[in-house]
Amino acid sequence: MVVEAAAGLGKTRLVSEALADAHDFRVVISAAEEFARHRPFSAVAEALMVTGGITDLDRTALAELLGLPAHRGAAGEVGYQVLELVLSVVERLASRQPVAVVLEDLHWADTSTLRALRAMARRCAELPLAVLATVRRFPHQPPLAALLGDLHQLGGELLPLAPLPPELGTELAAELAGGCLGPRLRRLVASVGGDPLFLTELIGALRCEDQLTSVDNQVETRMQRLPHSLRALVRHRLEQLSADTAQVLQIAAVFGGGFTIDALATVAGRPVVQLLPALREATTAGLIDEAAEQLTFRHALIRHAIYDELPLAVRRSLHREAGRALAADGASAVRVAAHLAQSASQGDVEAVEWLRSAGREAAPRSVPEAVELFERAAALTRPDYPGRDALIAELAPLLALSGRVDEAEQRIAEVLARAPSVELELRLRLGMMHALARQARWSRAREQAITATARLDDPVRRAMVQGPAAFISVVMGDLDAAHQLAGEALGAAEQAGKPVAAATALMALSWVVEARGDCQTAAELAHRAVEVTRDAGGFASGFLFPQLCLGTAQMGLDRPDQARETFESGVRRAEALGTPTVLPYYRSGLAVLGLHTGDWPDALRQAEAAVAFAEDGQTHFVQVPLAVDARIRVARGDLAGAASAVQHAEREAADRGPMLGADWALWVKALCHEARGDLPAAADTIATAWQLLPELHWLYGNWAIAADAVRLALAVGDRTLAESVTKEIEAAATSPSATAAGLRCRGLLHTDGELLVAAARAYQQVPRPYERATAYGDAARALATAGQLADARPLFDEAMTGFETLGARHDAARLAAAMRDGGIRRGVRGTRRRVGSGWDALTQTERTVVALITEGLTNREIAHRLFISRHTVDTHLKHLRSKLGIASRSQIAAEAVRQSQPTAAQGR
Repeated sequence: MVVEAAAGLGKTRLVSEALADAHDFRVVISAAEEFARHRPFSAVAEALMVTGGITDLDRTALAELLGLPAHRGAAGEVGYQVLELVLSVVERLASRQPVAVVLEDLHWADTSTLRALRAMARRCAELPLAVLATVRRFPHQPPLAALLGDLHQLGGELLPLAPLPPELGTELAAELAGGCLGPRLRRLVASVGGDPLFLTELIGALRCEDQLTSVDNQVETRMQRLPHSLRALVRHRLEQLSADTAQVLQIAAVFGGGFTIDALATVAGRPVVQLLPALREATTAGLIDEAAEQLTFRHALIRHAIYDELPLAVRRSLHREAGRALAADGASAVRVAAHLAQSASQGDVEAVEWLRSAGREAAPRSVPEAVELFERAAALTRPDYPGRDALIAELAPLLALSGRVDEAEQRIAEVLARAPSVELELRLRLGMMHALARQARWSRAREQAITATARLDDPVRRAMVQGPAAFISVVMGDLDAAHQLAGEALGAAEQAGKPVAAATALMALSWVVEARGDCQTAAELAHRAVEVTRDAGGFASGFLFPQLCLGTAQMGLDRPDQARETFESGVRRAEALGTPTVLPYYRSGLAVLGLHTGDWPDALRQAEAAVAFAEDGQTHFVQVPLAVDARIRVARGDLAGAASAVQHAEREAADRGPMLGADWALWVKALCHEARGDLPAAADTIATAWQLLPELHWLYGNWAIAADAVRLALAVGDRTLAESVTKEIEAAATSPSATAAGLRCRGLLHTDGELLVAAARAYQQVPRPYERATAYGDAARALATAGQLADARPLFDEAMTGFETLGARHDAARLAAAMRDGGIRRGVRGTRRRVGSGWDALTQTERTVVALITEGLTNREIAHRLFISRHTVDTHLKHLRSKLGIASRSQIAAEAVRQSQPTAAQGR
């Protein structure tokens, strides 16, 4: 629930009253601060660190991540680790007792805290967890507006608060004053307009000034009028304090939500002991409170009223002193920069340098926060600032990572127009190239690489660019360019002893030769890349993914068990190094593997996890997993779900151009057209898919498209395309599964039942049950068409068994209809149906997850135990709740206990 109201209307009081009766809940309360908006996770993570029940290990881990030096993380990477740990802590607390997470002043929260709040809200369906927040009612910035929309979609409620009606305002004032109100006091109360804070301050001010009296059993005031705004009322109250106390409060107001006595003493230029009388008077007056190791103003509006009374020049001077005091105390660069930026004017080098440091500090945890800090620094620089271009070299890649690619390239163009040094240009283009690649904007990334390469004479520096450029060229289907770039980069990198550059080149070469059909050589090159990466060490090596190259080669060699272990080892390595942006690639690999091997439940889970990781990390590598998801949905008859996934993939392709996986999306789109009876559209679409990236037909097992291309081309009389596809698949087939695909294409081309039977039997030698079932179905149709019904029947039964085992209802129905036309029907006894709901519908993996939930493990702990991602655990839980028809983890655990108990029949 989000409570929304103007300042002073009682949001905090309402939440406090609601929690007062929640005795069974562990309450975690935090508040976002105005001057901490660029400290990623500042509110939620720090609140958890002081929460009872959190382990010392988690507390230490959070503290280390929140204070992690920038050089140990790349942009946005550490933020993933913080988010994972925050969710793990919340899950662990909720496993012991219900938890209420309260976040005050959401309008000041950083984007990472908003992201954490959204993630926690998603857990409310499965955990005894309540998420409450308060926010002011005024136009919200896009990140906050998006969060509020997401919370509504998740079932959250937005509760708007209005001012108190006159009768309730009078009742509250009477309670505060200690009796019924007299006419004069009643008029003063009515002038407040139902603002509870103003009302409270009004009665408090009258009492402090001894302006309340009892007349005829009523509380009355001697004053005719009081200020009509809270700011004026606070000013009026300050006038009743000693001059020294008022001055101390003005200095304290500069610090924001909270301040330490030491920092206050530093800015005031006085010993702590001299401040104690003033602080005591302010506390007695009800203006400040003590909170943990800090002092805070009793209400943010009181602080604002005091702060706004300071002349601008004084305010700036105090902010500068506050920033320097915090720096002297060893505060984070983000905290220091927040104050110096408030005091800065154009050309303030001190503020610029602190903002740059703050940007570097924030970048590993939150790219948006880092962008704001660097942009503020850039705005303060003069054209003659010597570090201006270097600052842009740091800002531009972050702009690209946050999706503002055009702005990033414009910034770089401005620097390049000034003819910078080769070294600075290299930094600019390398940074942009990596950022654009992470955004899956491959063509623009390659343009940066080509330009940088042309400018570099030193072979080692060229190798730093050529390796990534080669990999980008592979993804875009330009194998000749990739081969040349990777070969040159590998030689220079090995000679210079640059393992990261060498591993990148080996990865690119591995995919080049695999795309050309030589999976054995691809595996050997990928093995070398794995070894080189292991020797490289360091954080940068975590952004490489040689296990992906090795795993795809092993898939091409029909070694699924090896491929799975390779992909999973890559996942473990990425999670250990804290580089989640490579996880979508590994999850995609596992999704493709599950599609090929018939483990469709896992393929769907891996595809969902891949898309989630891609969206969280803004890598946009979603074409392949979305296509896997859609392909399985088509087979199972979920055409609406398949179309939705295809549309998602098409949106990405329209924004980023043809790339690895774009042909898969078109392939599934063609199958959707076919399922709806539009054969011309299906044939046209799959022809486009086959011709889109022809160089990549053997990478990722892309030749799986071939048989459908032949089949649909023949359905509309396009024999030329069918023959072309068949010849290509036969010419490059180097593995048993590719050979079987070639036989199937040739059999389809000539409607040759014997060839199709041979294809089906060839698939018996490889773990590709869906392709085997489709081959048997093709063979059965061909033989039935030729009048060989006796030979066709067992093939038909074999195909239907395969489809039913996989849940491929659409394929089964289509084959059954075709065979009925040929005079063959399926016997009831051969049908295998999977239970769709209830305990018996659970897969073995889902049962394992249930057992671990019963043990009390959190999602993070389950993920580590099973060597899967937390996103995959989330998907398991979603399926468990759907199949069992229950909502929470505790209900799942209770059902597991019930299922483990012997029934009455068993007892007898």
